[in-house]
Amino acid sequence: MLMSPRKSVPLWLLIAAFAALAAGCSKQPKQSTEKQDAATLAVGMRRASADSIWAAMLASNDRKIATTTYFLNLVRYTNITDTVAIQRVRAANDSLTALRYDQSNLRNLVDAYDSAENRVLQGVGEVYNANPELQRMMNAAQALEEIKAADDSVLIFRYLYDKAADDYNATLKANAKALKAADQPLEPLPLFRLNS
Repeated sequence: MLMSPRKSVPLWLLIAAFAALAAGCSKQPKQSTEKQDAATLAVGMRRASADSIWAAMLASNDRKIATTTYFLNLVRYTNITDTVAIQRVRAANDSLTALRYDQSNLRNLVDAYDSAENRVLQGVGEVYNANPELQRMMNAAQALEEIKAADDSVLIFRYLYDKAADDYNATLKANAKALKAADQPLEPLPLFRLNS
């Protein structure tokens, strides 16, 4: 029996088939990359917001420490004789920067820092209240007000930071799969709130 000759497939059809196959294979990776890029951008923007508030909080804290130093330096223009008390407050104030927490360890160190800072503020108040000469100095009174204002702003900064960190952590959780695929395993930010 004679066999019928096999029909050849047109070249254009082969090219079209390979093109369709290539398009199908590349479509999913492209979508995955877009998801990864969007997740990275969303998380990055929220982290930048939290970092910005943190930086503003540290700048305010630095000004408070510097203003406390300025206040203590005003003592030299008075007849105050209790220099031991002054030096004790000055040493405690100078140590605050080294004791300060950062974003990664705040839950472990914030209580100790707050206690040390409260001792400085208490010492400043005692020095001021015990010395009428300081009380009559406009610069001293103004410095004291600036110290109090900076201290009052701490709670505001911490509240704003917690809100920004909450937003970052929620975005991190929502995009965990895409970030893992992009090889960007990020850790959530700890909060000041005790119930976090």
